Amino acid sequence: MYDRNVFIAPGSEEHINKSVFDLSSESGKGPLLSIKGLIPIKSIEDVLTDEEKEALKKIYSDGKVRMWGTRPSLKNTWESIREGDLVVFYSRGRYICAADIVYKTRNPELARKVWGNYDDKTGETWEYIFFVKNVRELNVDRKEFNKRVGYSENFFPQGFMRVNDESVRRKIIELVEEITKGKIPPTPLIVSIIESLIRSTKGFEEIVKLTLAHIVAGKNVVFYGPPGTSKTYLAKKICGEVCGPDNYSFHTANAEWSYFDVVGGLVLEGNGTKFKKGLLLEAVEKCWDSLEKEGKPSWLIIDELNRANLDLAFGKTFTQLDIDYRDMPLEVIEKNGERKEFYMPYSFRILATMNTYDRALLFSLGYAFMRRFAFIPVGSLLKQNKTIAETGTEMRITDEMREFASSDIAKDLRELTKNAILKHFSKEKENGKDRAYIFEKFKIDSTAKVDEIIGKLRLNELDILDVLSYIAFKITNEELVEIGHAIVFDAAKFIVAYSQISPGIDPRIILDEAVVAYILPQLEYFMPKLRRAEIFGEKEYEDKWRRVKEDIRRLGLAKTLKGMEEAEREFKVIQ
Repeated sequence: MYDRNVFIAPGSEEHINKSVFDLSSESGKGPLLSIKGLIPIKSIEDVLTDEEKEALKKIYSDGKVRMWGTRPSLKNTWESIREGDLVVFYSRGRYICAADIVYKTRNPELARKVWGNYDDKTGETWEYIFFVKNVRELNVDRKEFNKRVGYSENFFPQGFMRVNDESVRRKIIELVEEITKGKIPPTPLIVSIIESLIRSTKGFEEIVKLTLAHIVAGKNVVFYGPPGTSKTYLAKKICGEVCGPDNYSFHTANAEWSYFDVVGGLVLEGNGTKFKKGLLLEAVEKCWDSLEKEGKPSWLIIDELNRANLDLAFGKTFTQLDIDYRDMPLEVIEKNGERKEFYMPYSFRILATMNTYDRALLFSLGYAFMRRFAFIPVGSLLKQNKTIAETGTEMRITDEMREFASSDIAKDLRELTKNAILKHFSKEKENGKDRAYIFEKFKIDSTAKVDEIIGKLRLNELDILDVLSYIAFKITNEELVEIGHAIVFDAAKFIVAYSQISPGIDPRIILDEAVVAYILPQLEYFMPKLRRAEIFGEKEYEDKWRRVKEDIRRLGLAKTLKGMEEAEREFKVIQ
């Protein structure tokens, strides 16, 4: 087993997907022990020699091949390849798969036909080719792989290379065998990302999980808190892990931002005009390009978001920040009778930061904005404050809650909510490259799957959707604010995402986080009335607030209760 060379082949996901391993088959459910070839021999016969055709037809009984190539500068490494050697393919922070090398040949025309030129000016291509069989899924994060085989944590292959260290070579062979036999199952991408983020963001583990859950649920994110609490650092780390190192756009907001700066507009050019894209359209186009070439989105980070006049800067594009409206064009340009439409990918997200101490520069956050973002508080690590909710108190389901859960309103809302969950977690385009739910692991393709997930999240005799709907119903009918059903749908999508990202977590914690993120911010609009009640003794408003707060206490939603108590003191929900 150990008497063979080991090579590492880094490359783009586009090339790996095209000629070695169908990345769309990655499921994280287990090793893929038998995978058919990708490229029909018939489609490349015109650029094969007779010797190559004969050899490949003997090797590949199904008439399809898998192949890889290297450039002339790596000729010496290629020449050391022997039949039976092992090659491990690497792309963007992950060791994707491994395969056995079965044949090699030099054929520039074949390389050009399959991959094109590396350099169009010189005509250089990946002409030193080898063919592989027995492709096995690895799907292992770079740092995890490096740790297992003895490389330094920060090592990554920069070109096709032969593993010369005897100990590392043996460990790579053993690791591939263990994964193939199912002893070490492939790690789903989202799990690997969470593990990597937790390693690099000590003290922010729960914030990382919450953020990913909001993103999977379709929300953009605002990290808010005092200066120096790592808000921007977190945004960059999360974008870097999900999208790839530096595969995101970064801008700092300012009070002068206009629609022209953010979206774009016409500028003079010669005797006419041309459309100049703003930072948002630039980021959107970068996301489309990344999805096509790398199979990953590219996101936009906006630092100090509250310094901008958001209504002025974003204008009508607020609509497309909502996943449900991304089939509408973001911008339409007409020039010389031609019409060009810009669409926002389902997987595009904005991660923003907001300094809550910078009150003098704060523009008010309108409903349209708040509706499309999840707000995540980021406090100092020096402050003894738990991010995650607690479940120390007993939960009490009241008769009023039971009566609501059995009502026609609740039953209808439950069905609508389940339909909204199914719609979101199956929304995709571009052959699955662009997913509203970001990661393949979260795909839901049937109502039965929704029922299975929700069925595991019960709060005593009621399911989590019934209790969520009751809270929204109570707040609405006490006339604090009117909670739209779309807010309930958004919270439910988060519940599904968070329960999958943190399996086994107490359903009450999941509900508490959902209420804090999606329903509690809506109470900001009740704060002027609560302040008036405090100043002028208007008991009616105080009583309404108290009754809702008492239900939250009965349900044992500690984090929501704390948020309401802080709102009472400060007369604002976002502290």
